[in-house]
Amino acid sequence: MNIGDRTRTLTTVDARPPATLMVRWSDGTRAELSLARLLRDKSFKALRDPTKFAAARLGEWGHSVEWSSGCRTWRRNALAGDLVRYRP
Repeated sequence: MNIGDRTRTLTTVDARPPATLMVRWSDGTRAELSLARLLRDKSFKALRDPTKFAAARLGEWGHSVEWSSGCRTWRRNALAGDLVRYRP
């Protein structure tokens, strides 16, 4: 990890039901994330509804992804295992 990693933030999020997020960081890095495994957890049950999943938005300061259902995710490296396509 370098100083750039600590200051990098999310700039866009595009939810693609049933369980994929397309994200872009402030350094231009883009990724397609599959949250299928995460959605199996009971705390994310509300997001199994495609309409609710599609309502994803950036959290405050660009450090998380949030949904109106109250779900929030994006601890550093929490979704690293869900990265399905990396696009520099």
